Amino acid sequence: TISPTIPDAKIKPENEESWEGGLEGKLFGGRVSFDFTIYSTSTTNQIVNVAADQITGATGYTINAGEITSKGIELTLGFTPVRTRDWEWNVNVNWSKNWNRLERLQDGWDPQTPYQTDMGTTIGSRVYVYSYLGKEMYHLYGAGYKRAPEGSYYLDEQGNKVDCSGMKVVDKQGYPILDRSNLKDLGKVNPDWTGGLNTHIRYKNWNLSMAFSGQYGGHCYSVTNFALSYQGKLKNSLKGRYDGMVVDGVQATGEEGVYKRNNTVFPSAANYYNTYVWNRNNCEENTFSTSFFKMKEVRLDYSLPAKVCRQTKFLTNASLGVYATNLFCLTDFPQYDPETAMVNDADIHAGIETMSFPMTRTYGINVKFSF
Repeated sequence: TISPTIPDAKIKPENEESWEGGLEGKLFGGRVSFDFTIYSTSTTNQIVNVAADQITGATGYTINAGEITSKGIELTLGFTPVRTRDWEWNVNVNWSKNWNRLERLQDGWDPQTPYQTDMGTTIGSRVYVYSYLGKEMYHLYGAGYKRAPEGSYYLDEQGNKVDCSGMKVVDKQGYPILDRSNLKDLGKVNPDWTGGLNTHIRYKNWNLSMAFSGQYGGHCYSVTNFALSYQGKLKNSLKGRYDGMVVDGVQATGEEGVYKRNNTVFPSAANYYNTYVWNRNNCEENTFSTSFFKMKEVRLDYSLPAKVCRQTKFLTNASLGVYATNLFCLTDFPQYDPETAMVNDADIHAGIETMSFPMTRTYGINVKFSF
């Protein structure tokens, strides 16, 4: 089989230069600890595949991708608010933030042309992960609603001008208009920051530990959401199903920048949801924030006292524990797991979710004996 990607006979090996600096320490007899790190990495001649015009007979070609920089901050804090003979409470918090920036590509690359990350699918040329020269990498692009341009207005019932910039533009039948001629920046894929919290409480021979994780920012296009919604299997298509609905938007008047408030009830809820809203072409409606806060694990253990173990004359220690994972997840992401990703060959990419599985919640018992 002939590869659809054109190789480069002059390809160069990748080169990475990085530096890292930090500060760590402990205070108050080790009851407060901190670890602060900053880093910067510059990768040049990164080997990547970019899309090619299929008139060439290929779907892409291999290039050295100029320079990509990655800068970040990592912070870890530890506290021991309580420490006595019977009681001890430890808390550890971590936080990190990273910036990826596309500094340059090959010579002659047009800055207005995006570098497309090969996700393995674009959902039929509908949604893309683009990076532009000089900007933060990995943004989702796709079609969305047509909206009134900046400076637009309509007249209310009293004849006052009301700014309607950014409102949905609705057609004469009351349906929102999709703008497929211009791809919208739907948000960046990577989160603004990630963090975690672990806490451990000991009372005599009892130990309780909990682990939490979270992130703020990031976006993902959900195939599961539009597929289930399109089929009417979710509650998000109930509104207006029986008595219609007026879309919150404006209608064009024919005069540039001047609109009128929409008050038209659309004739068919099925057509509204299937054609305009929960449709794979509407990438804006099916892209969601991946911010979340999860309880990753909780466990409770009891250790048999050393005195009791010695009395058995064959046990050195013994413990009994119960645990559970993924007990809850607070997120606006509608389908399953906001940490979803897709696999393309050996690469794992976030940003497009294609029929992912739900989180797995587990419960268990742990028994340990040492002889």
